[in-house]
Amino acid sequence: MHASEEGTRETRETDAVEGEVDHHDPVLTDEERASGETMTICVTRRRGPRWVLDP
Repeated sequence: MHASEEGTRETRETDAVEGEVDHHDPVLTDEERASGETMTICVTRRRGPRWVLDP
């Protein structure tokens, strides 16, 4: 099951299209965090002035 389907806090994922992601979640793997392509929207922050997410 994809984490966003669980509906629990800290597991809702979305795609990060542009900007640097500052991960603060217990769910993503190191590889997922390093890719910068996905993030958990409840606990993740941005680094830098611009951040674009895939709705």
